[in-house]
Amino acid sequence: ATAAKAGTSASDGVVVVGFSDSRLRATITLCGPAQRRNPGGIQGSGTEAILRSYRREPYRLKWDGKLGFVQFAARHRATLLFVAGLGIDEMYYQTDVRMPVSAIRYGNAGADYYRGARLQIGAAGIHVLPGVLPLPVRVTHVISPPLTLDPALDPDDPNAVARAHIALWAESQAFLDAAVVARESDLLDRGFRSAMTCLQRLGV
Repeated sequence: ATAAKAGTSASDGVVVVGFSDSRLRATITLCGPAQRRNPGGIQGSGTEAILRSYRREPYRLKWDGKLGFVQFAARHRATLLFVAGLGIDEMYYQTDVRMPVSAIRYGNAGADYYRGARLQIGAAGIHVLPGVLPLPVRVTHVISPPLTLDPALDPDDPNAVARAHIALWAESQAFLDAAVVARESDLLDRGFRSAMTCLQRLGV
């Protein structure tokens, strides 16, 4: 993993937002005597990420309408860090075949909010359980320097929060794009990713 040091002495904590496991997550650790708090994933973010086409939108952040982490960071005067998992998109080969609705409901206790998700293939065949038997690609986690957030941002001003959200989204995407270009690889990793590219060109 590659990490950048981030001083947090001037803030009340750290909010981490990221691109990992194809989901947007936000956590905060409050400094001093305060207890650790974890608001969990931002509702709905996993849906957009899972429905994303990896071949058409590789490593694209789907943060539309996800303002909660900005308000949370502003309210707690926290430092924002962006964390990304490079190789996440290639851990399982995403086909262009839509999963049957019945299978989606079975895997989500009857819910079909992942309707339209594409079938994925892992080392043992069809990918059913998250994180089980992925393809042998290289996964590297990178951490950004502190993101730009105005310490005077009013978390109750929707227009100001929306502007800050767009700026943070763009800054995080730019960091992710640069990290993808500069990521380290090896022969096995390059071989699998090249094979995936060939399959995508064939429309599989």
